[in-house]
Amino acid sequence: MKKSLILYLAIILLAVSEGFLLYSNNQLKKEVALKDRWLNHIGDRYDAAETQFSANIDDVCKIIDGKTTVKDTADNATTFAEIATEIDGNFLVCRYSDRMCRECVEHTISIFTDNIDSLDRDRIVFLAENSSRRVLKLNITEFGLQNCRVLNCANLGINAEGAMFPYIIAVDKDLRVLNVYFPTKSTHGTDYDYKHVKLLYDKLIKEK
Repeated sequence: MKKSLILYLAIILLAVSEGFLLYSNNQLKKEVALKDRWLNHIGDRYDAAETQFSANIDDVCKIIDGKTTVKDTADNATTFAEIATEIDGNFLVCRYSDRMCRECVEHTISIFTDNIDSLDRDRIVFLAENSSRRVLKLNITEFGLQNCRVLNCANLGINAEGAMFPYIIAVDKDLRVLNVYFPTKSTHGTDYDYKHVKLLYDKLIKEK
């Protein structure tokens, strides 16, 4: 009887111990996964900061060629200078391509579309580098860019073009680059990047 009781208690103790070990192992996995995500986030921020620093050194104060061709969804051609004349003031350019990371493009554009009421859409140019006007039209629908200025341009002629990531530039009426910003997709949504873009807007674009 005693042996049976001891065996029974041993089995219970073993089961409890195994359950505790499984629970501890799962908690450890969660902690490791959380730390990995955080380290990846920090790494992404570091890479973005490094790219941004380099782009600002290379491109700030550079004047974009006003003769640069841009096209609308009907394939009508105009120049970057004519777009600037229409806006008549400083403006933001959200630059992206269908060759870039899709999630990165969606994140960058949503910085604007999620907060369009706090920004003047007339001072924002969504400038794609797409393979066809069909893709450009799809972008307008997919990204919710109706009633926004969406154009196509092969190359802006600045160093940020070579980064292969979506970026945002502040441009003055003389087509001078005032600032270059590379958003970073993260688990924190668009809040962090929006604060930076809003600061750019308030300091360099609003009523300029």
